[in-house]
This record gives sequence, C-alpha cells and structure tokens, in this order.
Amino acid sequence: MDEADVLADRKAIVSNGRLRCVGTSLFLKKRFGIGYHLAVDIRPGTDVDTVNHLIVANISNARLERFTASEVFYILPPTETQLFPRLFDALERNIAEENNFIQSFGISMTSLEEVFLKLGEEIHDESQNTHKQYTTDDSVRPSLRLESLISDESDLKPSFWQSFKAFLYLRLLIFIRNPMHAIPIIVLPVIIIIISYFLVRTSSVKDLSPTPILLKPSVYTTRALLYKNATNIDVKKFTELVDRLGATARSVDNFSMKSVADSYMAAKIDTLDKPMELLFNDTFTHSLPILINLMSNVLYYTQGSAKPIQSPINTYNHPFPQTDEESVLYSFDGKVFTYCILMAIMLGTIPPTISVEVVEDRETKIKNLLRVCGLTLRQYWFTTLVCHMIMFLISVLLILIITVWIVKIEFLQDSEAVGCVFILFILFIPSSLITCYVWSHLFNKKETARGILPLLCYLPGMIMVMVVALVSPNNADTGKLLHYVFCFLTPFYVPQGALLYVAITSNLIKISSVAGIPRVSFFDWNQNIVICFIALLFHLILYSILLTIVDKLKSGESMSSALGFDRRPAHTMSMPSELEDEDVRHERVEVQKFMTDSHPNKQPIVVLNELHKKYSTPNPYACLKKDKKRAKTAVQNMSLLLESGHVFGLLGPNGAGKTTTMKIMICEEIQTEGTVLISGHRVKASDSHVFKLIGYCPQHDALWKEITVREHMELIAAIRGIPRDRIKRICDNYIEDLRISEHSAKKTQELSGGTKRKLCYLMALLGRSSLVLLDEPSTGMDPKGMSKSKSKRFLWQTILSAFERNTNRSAVLTTHSMEEADALCTRLAIMIKGVMRCIGSVQHLKNKYGAGYVLEIKWTQTPDNAGFGPKLKHTIESFFANNVSVKEEYNNRLAFDIPQQSIQSLSKIFSFLEDLRQTMADIEEYSFSQKTIEQIFIDFAKQQEFDQ
Repeated sequence: MDEADVLADRKAIVSNGRLRCVGTSLFLKKRFGIGYHLAVDIRPGTDVDTVNHLIVANISNARLERFTASEVFYILPPTETQLFPRLFDALERNIAEENNFIQSFGISMTSLEEVFLKLGEEIHDESQNTHKQYTTDDSVRPSLRLESLISDESDLKPSFWQSFKAFLYLRLLIFIRNPMHAIPIIVLPVIIIIISYFLVRTSSVKDLSPTPILLKPSVYTTRALLYKNATNIDVKKFTELVDRLGATARSVDNFSMKSVADSYMAAKIDTLDKPMELLFNDTFTHSLPILINLMSNVLYYTQGSAKPIQSPINTYNHPFPQTDEESVLYSFDGKVFTYCILMAIMLGTIPPTISVEVVEDRETKIKNLLRVCGLTLRQYWFTTLVCHMIMFLISVLLILIITVWIVKIEFLQDSEAVGCVFILFILFIPSSLITCYVWSHLFNKKETARGILPLLCYLPGMIMVMVVALVSPNNADTGKLLHYVFCFLTPFYVPQGALLYVAITSNLIKISSVAGIPRVSFFDWNQNIVICFIALLFHLILYSILLTIVDKLKSGESMSSALGFDRRPAHTMSMPSELEDEDVRHERVEVQKFMTDSHPNKQPIVVLNELHKKYSTPNPYACLKKDKKRAKTAVQNMSLLLESGHVFGLLGPNGAGKTTTMKIMICEEIQTEGTVLISGHRVKASDSHVFKLIGYCPQHDALWKEITVREHMELIAAIRGIPRDRIKRICDNYIEDLRISEHSAKKTQELSGGTKRKLCYLMALLGRSSLVLLDEPSTGMDPKGMSKSKSKRFLWQTILSAFERNTNRSAVLTTHSMEEADALCTRLAIMIKGVMRCIGSVQHLKNKYGAGYVLEIKWTQTPDNAGFGPKLKHTIESFFANNVSVKEEYNNRLAFDIPQQSIQSLSKIFSFLEDLRQTMADIEEYSFSQKTIEQIFIDFAKQQEFDQ
C-alpha cells in the first residue's frame, strides 16, 4: 500500500473480475476512508470520560476508537472538518492550562491500507450477505473470555507433577510421531544381535580335556624321509618298510639346504659302528615323535617275518588338562572381543541419537521458551531424562530378550550373569544419557550433533575395550589396572568392559565345575564387575553436577552464579550526558526514585535500572595482529519504568541493543551492570517464580514440528498452573478467539507463517502473565495482499484487547514495522548503539521529533482557472512563511511537506484551510495529516549509520 500511495497517480482496486473503484489516493481516502484519526496524549491517571466529554462537546459525531494508559484515539468524520478548528482550539487551551490533562495531540488521515481493507470487507459482506465491521466493538477480546474462567491469579497453581506429566506426554508424542527414532532403538539392536549370533554361537571356553592326536607321517602333507647311504649295505628292505608305513623314502647324495628344505625327517646310514643317524626339523612340532615312531615300527618288522599291515606301535600327543587358570581366563577370544565391539557401537549410538532432541530444543529456542513459561531447568531435564530412559529401556529389554532367550549367547545363560548385565544396563541408561546432555552443549546445530556426538561416545569406549582385551592375555594385572582407569574416564567404556569380564567370569565358573573348585560369583570384587557399577554411579553424579553448571552458563548465568556463589551484577551510578534527551533523563530520575523508595505506593511491571551490557570479544590471534578487538557495548545505562496497561515499543536498527535488552529480561543474557525487576522480583535464570509472571512470544517460532496447535497450548497451560479441568475450555476459547479452530489439530509443520505467529502469541498470553514480551509478533504473516493485511491487523486488535488500560498486564514489543509500533504502542523508545535516545508516547514523539505534516489539496480543473495552481501554491507558502516544500505537483493536485516547527496551532491551520476552501471555490477537497513515526526512526537510524 505504501508503494502504491507513493508511486501511482491513480489507483484501481479490482476484485472478482470487477473494477471496484479508481481514483487518486486523496479521492479514495475521502470516499471510502474511515475518516480522520485524532490521537490525544493524556497525563497518567486521567479519566477517559473527561477527555471524551471534551471531544464530543465540540464534535458530537466523534467516535472513540480505543484508549490506553497514555493515549486516547478518536475517529473524526471527514465531512465535519469545519468543526475541527473549534475542537483543536479547545484542546490547545487545555494544554496551556496549569491543571491540564492533555499533553499533546495530532491528526492523521485514513491510510490507503485502511481503504483497501474496508473495500475488502464490503466485498466479502456482499458474497456472504452479512455485515461484519472490522473495527466494531465486537472485536476479539481474548482477555475477556479468560476473566470468566480464571477469576484471579490465585487460581493458577503451578504443580510439579502437572508440568511433569504434560511435558512427558508431549515428549513421548514426539517420539511416537517420528519413525526415524525406531532405527537406533529397534532396528540397530536387532541387526547387531543377529551379527553377534553368528559370531558367538560356539563356545568361547577352551576344551579342558583335549582330544589326543595320533602321530604318523600323514599328519603333514610332506611325508618324505630323506636318507643317505654311505655304505655298500642293501637298504631296499628298509625303504620298502618306510613306504608301507605311510612315509616315502627318498635317497639324496648330500644333505644340503636345498634338498632338505621341504622335509622334516632324514636318516644317514654311515658306518657299522654307527649304523644309522636320524635327523629332524624342529619347526615341525611333531616331527621328532613321528620319526621315532616310524623307525620303531621299521625295527619291529625287521625282526620278524610278519607283513607290515598297520603300525603295531602308536604314538599320541595328548596334553595334560590345563591347570594354569589365568591362561584360560585371559586368553584372547576373538568371538567375545567382536561381541564387545559390536555392543560398544550399539550402546554408544543409542544415547547420543536420542539426546540430539535437546540440541534441537536449544536450536529452535523451545527450551528457553519453556523456561520463561515457568518450567524450571530441573523439571526440564528430569522429564526429558525419564522420557529418554523409557526409550532406551525398550532397546535394552529387546537386547536382553533376544540375546538370552532367543540367540542364547553362551556366557549370558547363567541367571546371575543376566541379573548382573541387567543391573549394569539400568545404571548405564541414566549415566550415559546425562553424559550426552552435557556433551550436547558443544553443538548448536542438530545435524552437526547427530553426525559427531555418536562418534564421541562409542569410539573412545571401543578403543578402550580393544586395549584391555589385547593386553589382558599377556598381563592380567595391567589389563585390570587399565579396566579400572577406563571405567572412570568415560561411561561408554563401562558396559563393554563389564561384558568382557562377565565372559571371563563365566569361563571361570565352567572351569570350577570341571575341576571341582567352589563356584565364584559375578558380584565378587575380584571379578572386576562391581567396579563398573560404582563407576556408573560416579558418572551419574559427576555429569549431573556438570549438567547443572553448564546449563546455567548456557542460560546466561555467570560462572560464579552457576557454581552457587550468587554475585549480583555490579551497579554504578552513571552520570547522564549533557546531550541526553530530557525525557530519557526524566525516566532515569523516576527509576532512581523508585529504587530508593523503601515503600513504593505502586509496584511497576518492569524496572530497568542503569542496565549495561558489554560483550568481550577475545581474539585468539590478537597477539599476531597490530590491533585487538575492543569490547562491544550492546546496552548502555538504560533505565525504564513500565506501569501496567502499557504496550511499550522498543525500536532501533539492527545492532541497536533492543534484542539484547529483551534477552536480558528473560535471562538469556546476563547484564554486566544494572538491575532488572519484574513486578518487584529480581530476574534470575534459576528463579522460576519470576518467569511465572512473564509471557514470551519469540521472533522465531519456538515450536515442535510433530506437535499440534492444541497440544502446544495445553502444555503451556499445564506449566502455567491452569487447573486441569479448565485447560481444554480455556484453550478452546483462545483458539476460537484468534480464529484458528480449523488448524487446532494440525501439526505446526503444516501451518502457515501467520498461524504459527498466532499460536506463539496465544502461548504467551496463557496464564495471566503480568508482562508479555512480543518480539516482532507479526513477522511471517501471510505473504499475500489483503490476507496479510487482515491477518496482521486482526492480530493487532487482539493485542490491543489484551493490554487495555484497565488490565494488570503490560507488554514490551520489538518490531521493525513502524506501522505496527504506531498501531500498538502506548510508549516508545528508540535505541541507537545501545543508548536510549528518546522515550514517550507515540503522539509525544511525533510532535517532538516528527517530520511534520502532509497537506494535499485537489481542485476542479477548468479552462478558466489555468493559473489556479500557482496561486494556491503561493497562498500556502505565504501562510507557512515559505517554510514548506512541494512534495508532489500534478495538473489539479498539490501535496506539501510541512515541517513540525511550522505547526504552531492546528486550530489556526484548519481555520485557514476551511477559509481557503470558502474563498477559493474551485477546491474540491483537502487532507491535512501528520506523518508516521517512521520518519523519526529513519532520522535516528541515520545517526547510527553515520557513527559507524
């Protein structure tokens, strides 16, 4: 609409293929507009009826549009501009009085967007045969609905168990509605167990009574018996006997390395004194006994005439049963080792995969929103832990059932071993999850955590169990020492190390059953399993403490506060600058009066006293550079006192400090100096009581994708302490009031941007918060034409209804839309480079810093008044002492920019314009409208750009 108003000479509005209207902006505003908007800036405590009496006494058809704690807004009929001078004169006389109740006022014409919306409503009414005026008294007022359901704040009773049950239910819904959770919890364990079955299906215990081996030449593939005959004796019978006994006699001339390389036995027939010399290759383990057995059988048959059919003499290798216990227990078993590695991967993957949810909560700011809604950090972590433990327990039970009763892994067939492993897993579940919660603070993005966190968990544990498994066979004491050390280094080694020693203990029990040794217990200290239980308890306590500290640091608390040393931010009394605006100085004085008053008559909603925030920006490479980065001051000595019934707007360009100020108010950041009070309570991240007084609508939608609109609202209502039997009724009324009933059962990922903003706003209103923080509430509204304008203005209307003058709540609003600030805010402050440059009501700032007014005049163009334009221009310039500039000039229309310093009296100006219309009869119409707050913002923003 702004673009059309500035660029187009004439505007045409088309709907349903029909031309609805066409004309200049001035014509459309006069023809279809609501009228003039009169904004009256009143003193605090002024009765609206008093102001209303003054207005109606001068213009009876004036209509009260709305009112706030500091301003009253009227709509004046455009057909009664002749009465404006009398009204404005009465207002100016009241301002001049000593006991005045009016501080300033301004007049503005209907905007082109309002014309557009009104035409849109008329078109809609034609199609529906109904009449619904947007700005009537039937506007949505959610606060009135709430009054009938909750009489006062005493009805709100926040309960730990109500919050716990509501949040746990929502967490489980997220798990159920996301099928990807089934992969690490169900699919992965099944795959690991199937692989384990094929690897560990045979016994891992060595046979304590080995099978004897019959030693004969066929034991080895090479059966040649090399012989050298150095005599004239006939050895034919000898060679035949050797061949029949399974060997092959082969004659050689000499025993060179080449000739004997592939043989393991030889015979040398030398002299009669020494008839035969036997040689053997000791690299063949059984070569000597085979050679002796062969020669013994040859000698046996040479003494008789019996034909050698089989060996009458047999030689066996039959080891004694092993008696060295450690050689059995700690010998390397590849099957058990592989099983432990697979378990390391599985048990190291499940906890971080589940815990990634908390990274997403931080990334989407949901966790911070829940904290501001009153959910304590302990409640958040306890509920999240219980939910994740339930998920993990499903996987653990699945593992135990399949491994013990289906796959029947051998070393887990003992009932005591099963009980030991079950206790181990029960302790591992919370300790591993809490460890992942702590480590998750290393990541700000969910996808990064999903890729790296599992590696950080299972890789160290897998390497450690490999070291212990490889060291123990050679040195059991060193393996035991490493096992003890690794147990206390990371909880992700503990289950693998424990399973390794469960397998070893299972072997020992089998040995004892064969050797008649008394049975040992898996819970004996010497079995190195109990130490695993102690280590898991140690990690559970240690990481719980670390989680509390790290979470407080992430929430904005200082290190001393996180460690329990409650040091309040330093407070120094600043000296106001000589260039400081008088309104800002007055605000600072009022805050200091309140802070020094031990018994104030009224408790403000918000008090910011000398708020200061400085960011240190250390540069790790600063020593290599000539210049080091200086600390950045985001907020500098800001003081503010906000009473109930106000909507306070915090404006400023990017980097001005407005977002930092809001973050300090919700403890997402901690101030360097100064004090923040909400309804008399000092704001502290760990103090849940103060957050029960705050509602928060973040700039970016803090919503779960898998959860519906109604489920979001019911969770916040439960956390706020709304009685359980009223939650559904209240949520229904709010949903109906904001016209999103058709979306109530939709998941938020299916909603439009505008509906998401409405949901965030409703969540901020739930619970009768004293202070509602609105961070650009209309951002992301429906992006198309009339739908956008109607959605945006409808949301504005609900905001105005919720923060009327007679309510006990206030709002702080940040926005980049000057139109939004103009429509909603009762007081404004503009920040530049962390400094509050101005503060006051919208009308007050317009009059003090405004760029003035715009005067548009249109006349009837005829052949007889060709010089009418220059004459009119000269008359206007003369009245304003040539302190005007022509903004637009067309054939029969002039638009003038009139600076604020030229506006001494609106009554005199309208008297002049009415007289001018009487004396210059060709004038068709005129409009005299004050410019918006946007020009003030632009002027201040230019100062920041200039300073930079």
